[in-house]
Amino acid sequence: MMPSPEAELEDALARSVDGAQDTFWPYRADIVSDPEATIARIGFVSDVRPAYADPAVVPAGGLYKLLGLATSDDGTSLILATSAGVETGGGLFYDQRSAAVCFELRFPAGERKIHTLASDCTDGAGHGLADVADVIDYSRYGEPEPIDGLDVRRTVTAEDYPSLPCQCASGGTCDCPGG
Repeated sequence: MMPSPEAELEDALARSVDGAQDTFWPYRADIVSDPEATIARIGFVSDVRPAYADPAVVPAGGLYKLLGLATSDDGTSLILATSAGVETGGGLFYDQRSAAVCFELRFPAGERKIHTLASDCTDGAGHGLADVADVIDYSRYGEPEPIDGLDVRRTVTAEDYPSLPCQCASGGTCDCPGG
């Protein structure tokens, strides 16, 4: 039996959230120590916060839209939005669907983990996706899907990202333990 277009779309959104966890994993310590500078140098993140004050600002493209950022002694949180789409069938029975999802990635200080939480698509200061949906072309998705309905990992740890085995090139220098 073929999965429904809705189930395929939910799966695509879940993969997008899981992809965010994977993509942000190498940056977790930098995000906790200096989030603004780190976000500014990551190309797959589009910081839409300047568009809250000036709708003429069109944020650069990026797979993940940064809606908000909060820091505390406990760590840093990023409020993000992303989207996904699916196509099913063909010919006369062609169907295309797309949707967006908002979520929070929480980077605890001093811990090698990322928590993924539900988000209401706002930054906690009265701004959010609704303010910039037209600017970043998210108005076409309608209301964002809730993350609670998606099958995503809620916490990722170092166990999810094992170190790659050390490999040495023949005839080259080797920095592997034991030479």
